[in-house]
Amino acid sequence: MTTYLPPRGASVFAHLLKFLLLACVIAFPGMCQAALFVSSWRPISEEDKNMTAPQVDPDAGAEILLRELKIEDNWTWTKKDLYVRIKVFDERGVELIKNFHIDCHKDEKVNSIKAQVLRPDGTVVALEKGDIFEREVFDEGDKRVRRYSYAYPGLVPGSIVEYQLHAVREGFANETLVNMGARLPIHKSVFMFKPPVKDICVLYSEHMLPEGMEKSNWSDYWTAEVNDVPAFPDRGLMPPVLDLMPWVAIHYEWHWDNLKRDNYWSYYSRYLAKQARYKVKVSSGVVKSKAIELTRGVDGSAEKLRCLYNFCTTQISNIEEPGSGYSMIDIDKMDKNDSASETLSTGRGTENDINILFGAMASALGFDVNIAWCNNRNRMAWNINYQTGFMVPQTAIVIKENDKLNYYQPGRRFVPFGMMNYGNEETVAVIGNEEKAEYALTSSVDSSKSMLIRKADLVLDEEGNISGEVRMRYTGHKSHSLRSVYMDLSDDDRESRVIDAFREQVGGAELTDIQFLNLEDMTKDPELRFKVKVSGYADLVDERIFFEPVFFEKSVVPKLSEPTREYDMCFPYKWESRDVLRIRYPENCTFQPGGEPQSVIDDEALGYVVKVIHSEKDHSITLARNFKVNVLKFPASIYDQIKTIFDAIALEDHRILSLTIDEDESEGE
Repeated sequence: MTTYLPPRGASVFAHLLKFLLLACVIAFPGMCQAALFVSSWRPISEEDKNMTAPQVDPDAGAEILLRELKIEDNWTWTKKDLYVRIKVFDERGVELIKNFHIDCHKDEKVNSIKAQVLRPDGTVVALEKGDIFEREVFDEGDKRVRRYSYAYPGLVPGSIVEYQLHAVREGFANETLVNMGARLPIHKSVFMFKPPVKDICVLYSEHMLPEGMEKSNWSDYWTAEVNDVPAFPDRGLMPPVLDLMPWVAIHYEWHWDNLKRDNYWSYYSRYLAKQARYKVKVSSGVVKSKAIELTRGVDGSAEKLRCLYNFCTTQISNIEEPGSGYSMIDIDKMDKNDSASETLSTGRGTENDINILFGAMASALGFDVNIAWCNNRNRMAWNINYQTGFMVPQTAIVIKENDKLNYYQPGRRFVPFGMMNYGNEETVAVIGNEEKAEYALTSSVDSSKSMLIRKADLVLDEEGNISGEVRMRYTGHKSHSLRSVYMDLSDDDRESRVIDAFREQVGGAELTDIQFLNLEDMTKDPELRFKVKVSGYADLVDERIFFEPVFFEKSVVPKLSEPTREYDMCFPYKWESRDVLRIRYPENCTFQPGGEPQSVIDDEALGYVVKVIHSEKDHSITLARNFKVNVLKFPASIYDQIKTIFDAIALEDHRILSLTIDEDESEGE
């Protein structure tokens, strides 16, 4: 849905928005100017105080009673006021919200955060200023935010929690996207927006409830209200939040003609073509010399591009990423790189700077280079009718070879050579073009390019304990995911995280000698190695040992447990796991054949192939298991069929084999 706000003073204002803001986190460009705020607490009704059960979701431990967001934009600064009231019903609700945090954009200046708890006995406990802790973190892996953390004092079931935030930033609210989804159900949510005097304001929204917006009599704010909004479904393999929950994007234009869809995206293509012409296709002598140096003696276009790519990912520091050593204050003090040569000479830059350097070096070697902005389908689906930069948030260098467009993102953290950030696969890219809007559908790599290869050499003893060595190698998007989790952790935190993650697969596992190989070497696949022991892995019954041969899936629960489903099953990327493990058993035991795991499916989209080999000579069982998901989405309409397959796979993963403990012949002599 699209709504237009004419410039202030215009006579026409047609239904501004049929929507409501249910914002959990609001992404703003920065804030740094002080303003005056009203920070008194609102009266609480007796009905809210006496409420004992949730109203929107019967199973909710806590619900938001009121959420009010105000945005005021006067063009030179933008002010944001947020007021939230939450009712806690039980201990689950206490656990859910007791340790709270608010994330703000890296440039946002928060003037005030206040919070208080109204306990069931009527006492009010206010949060002290010293209880609020500010730190810089990376949300979604690589997005810098300021996190304000605190714990609600004296929180018990029946309490009412309130908090309010007041902030301001320099500049206007153009290209602001507000995520209106919440992790709690909401009784009443209000959005108030005051646009600037100049230019045309356009608001794009999705998944909005049909409530109109009207102008308040006492102010220049336009207001919308909606009630009884459910929380985002807490289920696995869900579509992106912004594909299901309400959101609004703000966009300003100076002329009505620019709001025509083709004109809008043509501007993007022309802008990218201009960037390619002046920053990529015209490279300095130092950039060309470096490109020649890096590829001297290298044959083949792919290998030459790999050399350039590896240089950019390993030798140029991305100042925006975690672990760079640069704080937001440091970055604000730096001069921006205006060219590829500056990025090369300083040895550092933003994600876009590094992409541009790679493109400039490739162009210097004669490659046909362009620039694209790509949709991230893991955040929201592409929609050509929504004229907002959030439709295409990420940059890629496009190199055309043999009429094929290949995309490269060396500035995007952990993306392997020859691949895109997985959210940019199988979606739309807007490409530089001087004359018209140009779009392209990006492809995705096959599941075999993103593999988790697990190997284990294990020994099962007569007491049912199992122990041995495990090696895991990660390729493609799997390596991307691994590095995103572990790269910036301390050694102790890495070890703790590995142990917790593996115990979700194999309950009770004890891990020692944990080692990462190639974790920081972006030119190689990372590996994880450790020794493992699981006491009581097998069951002993009447001189028999019963055990599950699919070791890595011992404690994994079925992925699709719900009987029905209304949402598509979405995967972040295509991937495979390949397991090869050998389990040696005691020499005084005899393997009882029968009941071995069997293959379920070997299709192009989905595969589960397993093979078990028994060696009486070595007293061992060798299991090879290949599982793959080679699609990004299964529609909800075929959920029954997919669930049947996944249930069958879970059954095979938990097959039980048995050994018979042979009697000691010497006992009868």
